[in-house]
Amino acid sequence: MKVYELLDTPDKWTQHVSARNALDRAVFADSPDACKWCLTGAAIVCYPDYSERDLVYAKLREAIKLHVGVFSYIPITLWNDSPVRTYEDVLALVKELDV
Repeated sequence: MKVYELLDTPDKWTQHVSARNALDRAVFADSPDACKWCLTGAAIVCYPDYSERDLVYAKLREAIKLHVGVFSYIPITLWNDSPVRTYEDVLALVKELDV
C-alpha cells in the first residue's frame, strides 16, 4: 500500500502526532487502533521495511525543499504540521512522488 492510498480521504490525515484513534487520541502509527495518520506515520505503516522507508523519507524531504523553495533541511513533520498545510497539499505531494 502506498501513502496516498492510506490517506485516501481527508478524515484519515492528522497533524501533530503520528497517528490517532477513533477517539482522536494519539496512538502509535502501527497501532491496530490507528485510523488517521500524519505523513511520517503513514510512511511507517506503508513502508515497514526500514531501508525502503528511508528512501521514501529522502524523496519526501527533497520534494518538500523544492516545494518550499529553500535549500536547507526541513523536517517532514514540520512541513506536515504547518498551520497552513492542507490535506490536499499532502495528498498532492505523495501522489506526485508515487509513494
